[in-house]
Amino acid sequence: MFMTAAMFDGIQFILSFIPIIGQILSMGVNIFAQMTFALWFYSRGISYFEAKRGVRVLITTATEFIPIIQALPALTLQIFLMYQTIEMPKPQKREE
Repeated sequence: MFMTAAMFDGIQFILSFIPIIGQILSMGVNIFAQMTFALWFYSRGISYFEAKRGVRVLITTATEFIPIIQALPALTLQIFLMYQTIEMPKPQKREE
């Protein structure tokens, strides 16, 4: 997931150098990326818009629509922070 998020951020970074059309295309890439990750998390049984995660999604999505700030890797940061909120199953103790 991190590499996919980094790829989307890289595309947005490159598009940010194109004056007006790049900004519009970058917004489209952001919307597609958010839908991709929402589906990806949903397929793994994880709620993408749960209270803790939903705020992070809204904040990073909002930063992607600000022209100069959209070049920052906000989507990669969002996925990293979302992974921190996922409760991982605890390892079971082996009985000998």
